[in-house]
Amino acid sequence: MWRVSECKGCGAEMVWARTARGKKMPLDAEPSRDGNFVLEGDPIDPETRRLPNDEAARYTGDKHTAHWGTCPNYTDFKRPRG
Repeated sequence: MWRVSECKGCGAEMVWARTARGKKMPLDAEPSRDGNFVLEGDPIDPETRRLPNDEAARYTGDKHTAHWGTCPNYTDFKRPRG
């Protein structure tokens, strides 16, 4: 349902989603029981929202994990803050 792309670092499937602040965030395309992000809206340009830990534990829909938490090469893409 969501537009999937491939991570240039590890080749995994991921979905780019907009945060509440308008930033793009990579999420693992495959839902995860341990995830705490929900995809909503347009399948081509989805929005994501983070579930608080207590809500994530009770949430019964699809939850996703931030890809930088699972990508073995995430440091190749990490930009300095500031």
